[in-house]
Amino acid sequence: MGSTSGHDWDLWFTGYAADGQREDPGPLAARYGPSFLAASPAGTGTFPNDAAFLEWLRQIRAGNLSAGLESMRVAATRELPLGAAFALVTVTWEARFRATGDRSVPFEISYLMTTAPEPKVVAYVSHEDQVDAMRRAGVSPA
Repeated sequence: MGSTSGHDWDLWFTGYAADGQREDPGPLAARYGPSFLAASPAGTGTFPNDAAFLEWLRQIRAGNLSAGLESMRVAATRELPLGAAFALVTVTWEARFRATGDRSVPFEISYLMTTAPEPKVVAYVSHEDQVDAMRRAGVSPA
């Protein structure tokens, strides 16, 4: 989808997904600002981008691997510009797990992004509880 901020969000979030599959969480953490807000139906919190965040990312990756995650891809992005320095980017993700075969588990997350000097996540909101979505699809979350 086109971007009024000049960023190719499909490409940026494809890189984000690839970084999330790496054993080293550093490249994924580098896509976040120095602190950020995370929100889902399960709760909200603010977090510094520090050593504890790196460990949390390692745990997320381990849980995804344990649940049988095979691929994560960007199905679509939608951008809402918020002035010259920010954009709200909603990503429709499609996750595939061993248990789902060729069937994807879709979910949406909206990301508040800085757009200059380079894109960084400053907040995200999961539209639904991803663990519930996985269970409904027949995936046993770790």
